[in-house]
Amino acid sequence: MDYPAIHEYTESHRLIKLTIEQLLELPIENWKHNRPPDEVRVAEIESFIQKRANEILQPFYIHYNPKTDIYEILDGIHRYSAIKEVSEKNMEHISDKILFIHLFIDISYGTLIDIFSDLNKTVPVPELYIGQTQDNTNKKEIIEDIAKEWKKLYKEHFSGSKTSCQIPNIIRDSFIDILSELYTSYKIRSKSKLLELLDRANTNIKDYVLAGISFRTIPIKFSDNQLQKCSKSGCYLFLYRDVSKIKYFIETEVTSVIV
Repeated sequence: MDYPAIHEYTESHRLIKLTIEQLLELPIENWKHNRPPDEVRVAEIESFIQKRANEILQPFYIHYNPKTDIYEILDGIHRYSAIKEVSEKNMEHISDKILFIHLFIDISYGTLIDIFSDLNKTVPVPELYIGQTQDNTNKKEIIEDIAKEWKKLYKEHFSGSKTSCQIPNIIRDSFIDILSELYTSYKIRSKSKLLELLDRANTNIKDYVLAGISFRTIPIKFSDNQLQKCSKSGCYLFLYRDVSKIKYFIETEVTSVIV
């Protein structure tokens, strides 16, 4: 990337300035440990870019891997995905928009992990995306598939950010954390069994809420609008987003699921 540095922190870390058009010309991929883009969040950022095209987006953090000649996004995958969506509809509207890039060049894997962890302290990336074992790869595939299916099935219950997320909604990363905890706690290695646990918890929460018998440790304090939304969609799971409570509703009848 032959673009002058605005500031050079070290030989392998520079701050550079690009236009959107220049960024989209680069061979870019999501870094292997970064979460995939959440479509809900991408749509929110896409709307922001279209309405406020003159405002500068937060800096991107990108690593250049000379072995593959690929630029790997460490932070900014949602912004990048949104930019691509906007560019396909109205490139002239944004082509000259300036972006700032923290560019890391040929950094060791260990250093990349440290940078990635530091970047995500305020908005943590699920632990699912850190680790290279075969078991973790299988776990990641199962959990991402289930998260995608549930997002499609219960689209109206998924929010793009925590600030806009109210019960009975959840953000994708929080749902992935729940799935990851259930996967580990119950030692369930098949997608079908994990889906069965979710369905069991969802049904038990529905029956509990509709019965109206509230335990002190698991109160029923939901508005009519919240319950109507669940009734319409059939999704009651996110009334209780605490994984310990979800486990409670699973364990009422979990014996037949775990073999």
